[in-house]
Amino acid sequence: MDRKKTKRGFFKRTWMRFLWRIFPKKALADLFPDLANRLHLLTNFPSLLQNAATDNPEKPYQTHQSSTWVFRAVKVWQDLISALPIRVVDREGKSIKHEIIDRLLSFPNPDLSACELWSRWALEIATRGEAPFEVVFDGKRPAELWPHNPDNVQVRVLSNAKIYARVESYRIYRPSVADYELEKQELIHWKFYNPQNPYRGLSPLHALRHATLNDQLAVAWQFYFFKNQARPDYALIVPGGLTPDERESYEKSLAERFGLTAADFGVGRPIILEEGITDIKTFSHPPKDLEWINQRKLARDEIGGVFGVPRELMFADVAKYENLDQAELLTYTLTILPLLKFRDDRLTHYFRMLELLTPDQAVMTDLSRVWALRRRYKEVFEQAMQFYRMGVPFYLINEYFGFGIPRFPADDISNPIGTVSSFNTQTGEIISNTGDSASNTFSEDDTEDQHPDKTLNGKLRPENIPK
Repeated sequence: MDRKKTKRGFFKRTWMRFLWRIFPKKALADLFPDLANRLHLLTNFPSLLQNAATDNPEKPYQTHQSSTWVFRAVKVWQDLISALPIRVVDREGKSIKHEIIDRLLSFPNPDLSACELWSRWALEIATRGEAPFEVVFDGKRPAELWPHNPDNVQVRVLSNAKIYARVESYRIYRPSVADYELEKQELIHWKFYNPQNPYRGLSPLHALRHATLNDQLAVAWQFYFFKNQARPDYALIVPGGLTPDERESYEKSLAERFGLTAADFGVGRPIILEEGITDIKTFSHPPKDLEWINQRKLARDEIGGVFGVPRELMFADVAKYENLDQAELLTYTLTILPLLKFRDDRLTHYFRMLELLTPDQAVMTDLSRVWALRRRYKEVFEQAMQFYRMGVPFYLINEYFGFGIPRFPADDISNPIGTVSSFNTQTGEIISNTGDSASNTFSEDDTEDQHPDKTLNGKLRPENIPK
């Protein structure tokens, strides 16, 4: 049986080779000429797979530079964080002057302004998940802040730190200068908690490595879609077969007719079918070829979701200007404020270790210039007015809502319902809406002095009530 199978296989292979020589088999590109010019996207963009955010430290920077949506989301972080000043406050949140810290945070070093420094901080935190800043001392006083690339910083751990992740020192590697050691207090190291390595940060781009890759592939597809339409525009159908010279002549004449040069040959190259009648068939694009649009929107929303940036601040699908206001408020509330808290707490802890701050002092970002948050206070003020109309003294409202308004003598005066509507700014008198006897801010003589024509049963007529 084995010999029979071997003989059958031998004769079959010989017979097929004989038929192929008599009737040559056409290649796939001969049957479908359009495929001759098609290459997979990753063939032309092999760096896309390499640019995915992996453990290689250089990849997050490349992803940030090559991904449109990542660049935009990181820029939102940079713009909203870098412009806000930092101050030293007491326990009640009041700003106090601190010569050393104020100078360090407002003038970090001779080459970088405070805005540039914190913009760099936001970039490193967003792309790398950590931001090491070297502190240069002038004696015992911190004098300068210098940001470092996390790739150039090595964390040295205590030899006996088997349970607690305690840092002993840092080593700085620079390409053009000699390496040098930094003591623990000479470097401020912000880092997102990394469960696999508590000494290094966890980059948000790790969660987006596939989303950013898909977005870059969609961009590459879009590039080829518009460059070569992702297919020929039309098919030329000629009777009978064509010789190679005839095919080349047809293609060349069509290319010249539509303004394509030799360097651009292959762009919009037509399919030439050799059977049937002479005709030209135009092609349309099926919906599946337009899926890259939805893919880019999905990547935008996914990247914006990880970075906490709404699509309105990505400047996409903005229907109303009111949506921008709400998106800005949402970004500050859920994204920027936690980041600022994360930065300020680390600075406070560092300066307390240096004994430059007492336990009742802290470093805090000044949010008074953020109009999105100030607009939010409108709702808080409306709630405070409701309490005031219910008779709650203003000093209690001030303490409860944390307005920070200094106390004045009228703070202890409550406002019974419907009795006080406004103050006379010239005389300081309280103007009554009703003149009701329940008010504790008016005497009985105030109502008796009213003109009889302006009163009704001892009360002000509605048309004569001051407004």
